[in-house]
Amino acid sequence: MAKAELGQQVASLKIRYWLSRTTTRYIAMEKFYFTYGTDSGYPFRGGWTEVVAPSLKTAAQIFKIYHPNRDDADVLNCADYYRADEFEGFECFKNGNFGARCHEIIGAFTPEERR
Repeated sequence: MAKAELGQQVASLKIRYWLSRTTTRYIAMEKFYFTYGTDSGYPFRGGWTEVVAPSLKTAAQIFKIYHPNRDDADVLNCADYYRADEFEGFECFKNGNFGARCHEIIGAFTPEERR
């Protein structure tokens, strides 16, 4: 995927999110965790990526934009994924996953909202 195309997809998601926030209907956001193992094909070794999105389906779509799987576009390029209430109870959330913790926070928000 070309860098310009990736930028357009991210911008499109941000615009759709902005539109949802400017209407009278508010979409609640959730946090999802996409974890990594030791496979050299993963974007990171160990740790996880936090994705902020209104649903797991949307979180997976956002994750695929940032970290596409070159071998199979239908498969996520991570070891596993979890909802916050599930993952935050695991030992690896408290102590790290293969010696790493959160690598990035991505999602359907503007940079100002992340602060």
